[in-house]
Amino acid sequence: MFLSSSDAMHLMAWLDRGVEVCEILRAIERAADARKKKQSRLPLTLGQVKRHLGKPTRGAFSGQSRSSSSHSPLEPLIHRLREVSVTDSAPRPLIDLAVALAGVPSGPAPQVGRQASALIRDFHVCQWDALTEAEREECRVRERDRLGDLGNLLDEVALTAIVEENARDTVRARYGWLSVATIWDLLESWHPEAM
Repeated sequence: MFLSSSDAMHLMAWLDRGVEVCEILRAIERAADARKKKQSRLPLTLGQVKRHLGKPTRGAFSGQSRSSSSHSPLEPLIHRLREVSVTDSAPRPLIDLAVALAGVPSGPAPQVGRQASALIRDFHVCQWDALTEAEREECRVRERDRLGDLGNLLDEVALTAIVEENARDTVRARYGWLSVATIWDLLESWHPEAM
């Protein structure tokens, strides 16, 4: 109910064609990354995401060898969370996320991926919500200033949307390796010796 009619049509068409939710989420991440590199000033839509569907996405652990003796494909991510929590200024959410990911039951990759992705999404939302209103407003002001004169060309709805999106993204960027791409990279490359 939060999607525009155009975005809702894209999403329904993809789901009707059997496109996995994980593929849609990975495409959204790819589109968001591409927008950051180009410093796009328009809100992200599923129309922009469409060209990224089905393209490979590299996660934080791409190209690293993994132990097939671990009990979970998420173990490298859990290990990284625990390492980072030692030096992080707010370690509790990282530790809680590591514990929650360790508790994701093994099963088919889509099921594990959905659960892990939901936990990571919730983590990022909580990071934003943990900021004071003054800190969130400071992020918004900074992003509005980055738009410069371009902000004058956008209507208030579009301007508010792009400022909010970019402000939240600056907070997410602190833990950019916590992504759907990372989850699926781990799931796709995990081959336990004994199943």
